[in-house]
Amino acid sequence: MGIRRVSGLKPNTDYKFTVKVRINSVVKEKNLNGAAVDVGPFTQHYYSELKNEDGSVEQAKGYMMYTTENWFDGTFDWREVTCYFVSDRKGRADILLYLEGKGTAWFDDVVIAPADFDSEVTEVRRVEGEHTAVIVYTKDIEGLDEQALHNWVRKLDYAYDQMADLMGSTPFGGDKIYFQSSMEPYVVQYEALGTINPIRWSRKYMSDYCVKACSEGAQIGTPYHEMGHNFDMMYPWSFENECTADFKCGYVLLSQKEGTVYPVSEFTPYEISDYINYLKTYSSTSYDKTFGAKQEQKYIKYAEGVTYIMVRCCDAVGWDTVKETFKQFSYSYDTQFNARYSRFLYWLMCMQNNYNRTHPDATGGEIYDSFPKGEYEFFTNTLKNIYGYTEKGDIHCVKFLDPDGNRLWFEFVPHGQSAKPIEIQDHEKYGAFLGWDRDLSNVTSDMTVTANYQNYHTEGTITSSADKDSIYEGEYVEFTVTPDSGSNYSYNIIALRDDTKIYESGYTQTSSAKLFIDKAGEYTVYAQLKDAGGNEYSTSKLYFKAGRAVTIYYSGFNNPNIHYKAENKAWTAVPGNRMTANSDVSGYSYKYVIPITSVGGKAEICFNDGKNNWDNNREQNYKVSEGTYGIKNGTVTQITG
Repeated sequence: MGIRRVSGLKPNTDYKFTVKVRINSVVKEKNLNGAAVDVGPFTQHYYSELKNEDGSVEQAKGYMMYTTENWFDGTFDWREVTCYFVSDRKGRADILLYLEGKGTAWFDDVVIAPADFDSEVTEVRRVEGEHTAVIVYTKDIEGLDEQALHNWVRKLDYAYDQMADLMGSTPFGGDKIYFQSSMEPYVVQYEALGTINPIRWSRKYMSDYCVKACSEGAQIGTPYHEMGHNFDMMYPWSFENECTADFKCGYVLLSQKEGTVYPVSEFTPYEISDYINYLKTYSSTSYDKTFGAKQEQKYIKYAEGVTYIMVRCCDAVGWDTVKETFKQFSYSYDTQFNARYSRFLYWLMCMQNNYNRTHPDATGGEIYDSFPKGEYEFFTNTLKNIYGYTEKGDIHCVKFLDPDGNRLWFEFVPHGQSAKPIEIQDHEKYGAFLGWDRDLSNVTSDMTVTANYQNYHTEGTITSSADKDSIYEGEYVEFTVTPDSGSNYSYNIIALRDDTKIYESGYTQTSSAKLFIDKAGEYTVYAQLKDAGGNEYSTSKLYFKAGRAVTIYYSGFNNPNIHYKAENKAWTAVPGNRMTANSDVSGYSYKYVIPITSVGGKAEICFNDGKNNWDNNREQNYKVSEGTYGIKNGTVTQITG
């Protein structure tokens, strides 16, 4: 591949580029399209070649406008090839001469001269706007009203202005963005190819949408989406390119009140005033059909449900706060949060922090509270499962409560950093504020902290039979109350998961309770005590986080080993791991917990006695997913408590 940067041209000026090409036995292969001539941005995998002297990489310069021919295969002798391009705003262009696939290619006699369109006739027409332009084959616009073409470009300019206002800066240093109708092979299978300039748009789709835009006056979502990709180039914010491009497209459309729109990749028009319902309900990947229905997502691309969630988060703090956040990103972006999952949470955290700073009445949880109960965890776990995450880049939720469980404040806290305690005054009911019941430094998981007051009397502690740092779903954990003094109490033991009450014993004379940990989540367990005079007290609270797991209870071999593979990991070494004797579940004698990381993670298991005798479901093995199971006599039974 050869790349040469040309400088000293007139800025933003049309040029004609000719080169002689000769090829021998050039063969196209999958995604490799032969010998080629190009100018400026091509596709992202070439960017690594475009390095400055200091080693930095930048976007290629100059913009290919239209070509006579620039892809070749087979064998031919010297042939002159002509291309037309526009220099960038500093009078530069990158000339690309390269070969993809097998064979040999030669290039010679490169000439660059100003283009003279008065004497040279091309097959295409360029319609210019202030920030954008379309380049379309002349045959495809025959019969279209000239003014309608300019009206469409004005809509593209409007979209550009809206995105620039939202994102706080512009791509390509403010250069005009072109939409080019293309017959070139690398865009045949796509409607458009964003993150480059010009945006190469397959001729078939370009002509179809051009007619709709001009004859119907409709908005077209696809060019807005592709333009959105370009606006993602300014900093490493985008957690999923298709989603964030859809988000910016959605912002442009939702800023308007009237007219019709063809959403991205769709040929059915919708009223713009109803576009939010398209995202929520109508689309094949709408919110109601994906995250609203708690349907596990195998992929995120083109999910209008994600766009709906992002818009809802923005509505929670107001679009002025959103714009302020993106403007902040354009000046400085903390690249610690560069994993895809972390980028999304970092965006939420920065928006909430900016909102808190300008709204004295903020609760800290405006964005978090915009998610229906349990959906935040489901959505973020989906991002984790699809893209993975690094613990260092994680961001956790910290909730501050009063002694009655009412939330006082909410905070997003980066992994390993300290939560900022809010100022608490002495309270008429609770007494003098003493501090918080948990250490707020080095936050490494979601957590709930409760305010302690001097006169809010506690009587005793609650402890568990298991190490609270190694509890998984599918286990039975016993909790015991120990009063500070005396013994003539009745006890009401209470457990919450993710702030929702899941167990309450009611007042009894029994100071302990056995709880089945049926789901992963953040647990809080405490007890209320009542003395003979009817006075009520509370114990301290016990917090722990139950991890995801496949938990197996087994009856069969004596002292069995469990041999398994979980998720995408390898099988355990034969004979496997020794199971633990356990009588928590009637009819089963042994137990083993397989920790997993993903929602619904799967495991394949079998058992042996260490003497080469196997219980392997008739050589089919036992296949289960996240949950708790009993296995006996070849039968798998799900255990629910």
